[in-house]
Amino acid sequence: MLMPDSYFEPQKDFEPKRARGFIITIAILYPLWILFTWVLWYSKTELTDFHFFNDWGEWLQMDKVGHFVVHAQWAVMPTFIFCWAGYSLKKAALYSFLFSGIVLIPIEVMDGFGAAWGFSVGDIIANAAGSLFIYLQLVGFKGIVAMPKFSYHQTLYAIARPDMFGTDYIQNSLKDYNGQTYWLTLDINKLLGRKILPHWLLLSIGYGAEGMYGGHDNVFTDKNGIQDFSHIERYRQLFISFDINFANIIKNKKLRPILYGLNIFKVPFPTLEISEKGVVFHWLYY
Repeated sequence: MLMPDSYFEPQKDFEPKRARGFIITIAILYPLWILFTWVLWYSKTELTDFHFFNDWGEWLQMDKVGHFVVHAQWAVMPTFIFCWAGYSLKKAALYSFLFSGIVLIPIEVMDGFGAAWGFSVGDIIANAAGSLFIYLQLVGFKGIVAMPKFSYHQTLYAIARPDMFGTDYIQNSLKDYNGQTYWLTLDINKLLGRKILPHWLLLSIGYGAEGMYGGHDNVFTDKNGIQDFSHIERYRQLFISFDINFANIIKNKKLRPILYGLNIFKVPFPTLEISEKGVVFHWLYY
């Protein structure tokens, strides 16, 4: 997981200036990120008055799981910073919970002005759940025992509907729910208090969905007119796989923070897929 327990041990010397430096950096970069998101996304769409939108039933809940994972990721990193500054783990976890809980609220508000979307209460619930998931682990286990992660592989759905899923790999990875998989990587040894797997190996349980051309159904309109793919079955997927615990492999303390981004992505591994279509074994699943 690249997150040894030592990351969550408060420094003996209390140095709040380290936390202030982090907060100041975020305060400077955050408005720039919001502006970038507005220019890239919202400025190119039709806007309307602020309104609510119930999208809980869309995309077989892949969107909601994505919100959960993103906010869980946001809740981990600040904890390192506050512990490094000398705050207790309990306070560091609380501050990080609050930080991650509000960091994407402006995006949700901007969604509320989008004609094609709206302010989603379901998104807010999923966001809070992701932040709370990490907070409870830090308080209960004094570390991370279950890390939400992400993987993506390109699909034919993106080729069939580039207007919805994007025209390149990066856009596809963000928009094509058919190719996204959200994982919960578990440190079974730490959870059970005994050695079940090698110290470098983790169990991963994944959730995905396929057959989706639209949020609710597979009938849509593009530049070529009405497209009807209602004969394509929309279905959920459960995955069972493994992941690598880099925290027990990479011992260099200077290298660990640089490679922290590995925590976002699950390592490709042999995987068992279970769905309404049966059981499929993938020699290497991305």
